[in-house]
Amino acid sequence: MENTKKITIIGDVMCEPPLFEQVSAADGTYDFLPVFAPLKKLLSEADYVIANLETPLAGEEAGYTATMVSFNTPDAIAETLKEIGVDMVSTANNHCTDRGMEGLVRTVKTLDRIGLAHTGTYADPAETDRIGYFTVGDTKLALLAYTTSNNGKVRLTEQDEKQVNMLRPSHGNKATKPKPKVLTDVQAFIEETFGRKPDWYETVKLTRALGLKIAYADSALEPEKWEKYLAHLDEEVKEAKKNADVVLFMPHTGGQFNVEPGCASQYFIYRAAQMGVDAILAAHSHTTQKAEYYCGVPCFYSLGNVTMWPHSAYSERDTLPEYGLAAHLYTAGGKIVRTAYSIFKMDQDEGRPLRVVPVDELYNELTDDAEKAQLEAEVASIVARVGGSEPEDKTIQREYVL
Repeated sequence: MENTKKITIIGDVMCEPPLFEQVSAADGTYDFLPVFAPLKKLLSEADYVIANLETPLAGEEAGYTATMVSFNTPDAIAETLKEIGVDMVSTANNHCTDRGMEGLVRTVKTLDRIGLAHTGTYADPAETDRIGYFTVGDTKLALLAYTTSNNGKVRLTEQDEKQVNMLRPSHGNKATKPKPKVLTDVQAFIEETFGRKPDWYETVKLTRALGLKIAYADSALEPEKWEKYLAHLDEEVKEAKKNADVVLFMPHTGGQFNVEPGCASQYFIYRAAQMGVDAILAAHSHTTQKAEYYCGVPCFYSLGNVTMWPHSAYSERDTLPEYGLAAHLYTAGGKIVRTAYSIFKMDQDEGRPLRVVPVDELYNELTDDAEKAQLEAEVASIVARVGGSEPEDKTIQREYVL
């Protein structure tokens, strides 16, 4: 179609301790370009690119990432995102307050300094320009970014929530999968013996050592507690629709390493579709999930990771967390005319540095037939997960139509 333009959206950009070590140089500088460079060609095929920046940029004095669950990354990661073609980032995610509200504010100001557009968190509680507007060709778009949770020890006050787009109260989420008795017994023994409870990451390693699966879930429904947050979203959707042709919604929601979306994520996504958004692009589960049309709205339930360390101790390896999606929305005449996606892989086998590579390009690099066959099989599995059925032709494609 004449004048068709392409918007590409990718998922969780983060920097865990192994990646931080990889990008750190002896002279105190940080080089993220080798990690992201293989994505540059794919992103250059789009007219506008959006990513989820799942880490604060709180500055060195706030302490850079040292654990798997509390992030703070050098500004260089955002500079590199801009260099490879990212135009806007969502900052609404569970790590946005890992260095407190001060870190959140510095993140926003740093993105302003770098010249990378952003939405989802705000330096000023009185901020009125809260929707990310941009124009591509003859279509004006709006991005609304929200999160279902925040990490760290920051319990957001009512005032704080004016700086973070929340879909439900912070720290108000019920655990939904009971721990196996053997795990709680061992935890109690450790606490009695050493005088402290195992932390989250220690519990993950303990769970692995006991041969148990980690109880990730996304199934606690408490809509009565969420209604005021969804009412705020509804107001913003109405405002965005007054000023833009197409409204995109990026919710940070989902049960980690769940390949199927839980009822909580589906609730938020269905409600947003009913409010009138034009596309939904979720992330947080650290694995890809299905994509479908609901009420005529293309819904990606999880785009998955961009730079998650594939061999993290808490990864559920059988979920293929090393694969992520780049969703493509083609627009013309003020509407979305086609939806597609590409697949990339966080390649980091045999001690090689992590790099993020589109699967078609990675396939062309491989010389071993067994490795090619494995990549074909894994990509076919991702396509089946996203689209609902395994493709008859397992030839790896640059793009797959939704």
